[in-house]
Amino acid sequence: MGLDRKRSRRDFLRNALAFAAIGTLAAGELQYSSTAGKREVEALRAKDGAPIDRSFLQPNDKPEPYDTSDLEGRKFGFPVGPYYIGASGGLGRTTLISFPNNLRRMWGKKLSRMEPMSDVKRDVVVKTVERIVTSYAPESANRMSLDQYRLRIEGAIAEAQSLTDWNRIQKHFGFNDADISFMRRAADALDAKTLLSIALTELMTDESGSLNKTVLDFLLQNAGSGYVERLPAFDKHYSHGPYQMTKFAIGEGKRDAAASLMNKLLKRPVLPPNVGSLEGDQHHSAAYLTGLYNLALLVSSMKENGTTAFYRHTGDAHAALPLYTAAAHHRPADARAALNALAREAMQGRRRGASPAYEDYCSSRIRGYVQRMKMNMAAL
Repeated sequence: MGLDRKRSRRDFLRNALAFAAIGTLAAGELQYSSTAGKREVEALRAKDGAPIDRSFLQPNDKPEPYDTSDLEGRKFGFPVGPYYIGASGGLGRTTLISFPNNLRRMWGKKLSRMEPMSDVKRDVVVKTVERIVTSYAPESANRMSLDQYRLRIEGAIAEAQSLTDWNRIQKHFGFNDADISFMRRAADALDAKTLLSIALTELMTDESGSLNKTVLDFLLQNAGSGYVERLPAFDKHYSHGPYQMTKFAIGEGKRDAAASLMNKLLKRPVLPPNVGSLEGDQHHSAAYLTGLYNLALLVSSMKENGTTAFYRHTGDAHAALPLYTAAAHHRPADARAALNALAREAMQGRRRGASPAYEDYCSSRIRGYVQRMKMNMAAL
């Protein structure tokens, strides 16, 4: 067999097996479609040690002029300016931008920041990233306004609500009638405004909610929702999209991740089995189901902390639920601790200040995030 044919067979097998394993990032470990598949990929790597091709990350598209008059004179920091928009300096009335090149640069940086992993798992990650990057084209990326995007979120929420089986949820978590009744009322906080605010808080870094909203609107109208759905987080975990979902939210295994568990409790599942396969409105469905899961954990923690009398409270206390949803999306345990502290004082008739605020009960690990969420909600 000639060298080219050997190379061809080697690359074909590596690519085919990697694609078969794509999305196996759930639960933090690779889960191969077969043990034989794992052995064959590892054998190929041991034979030549060649890393999988990353030439798809080369920024080779020609930038085009975009109307940036709504952002004129603004200079954005990391990651909005240099990566989302692709301009490190201040913006003019028009700015030369290549959104495909931006994605390549972002994912190149993301790969360099990810946690250490085996060569085989890295191949799988790279093939997943290649699919995400190369499938994007601005002209077919579903351009829309922020208002239209909000309608898409509302549609995804409505679908998930229609498929929610509250009896199944009650049985799974061992809730009594009062527990599930409160959870159903609390789920009203999981509306489009809350989810869109979480997306703004996850993606944008400016201290102005209105400016964050303007930037997202610009990206949606020019790069499209398909671009926003492909934006990676710059941490060590595999994650992408408006809510920066990770394996802790999406992933099936011995212990299903948050949204994946709630997905299995629906009358009909709406999510793929792994975070790498999230597409389109599935991002909104995943955010909603993650919020629902965090509400279930809140109810369980209130039972443990003796704060279930909070179920009957309204007003200031219940106004905290959208902020709790955001905080729990970021750091669930800290979010529950803060809500329980607020509930305890509300039950005892005590208040922190004239108008108690959820962020007053938050640890330093989530307070800034909650304050930014509150700012973004106000802008919407």
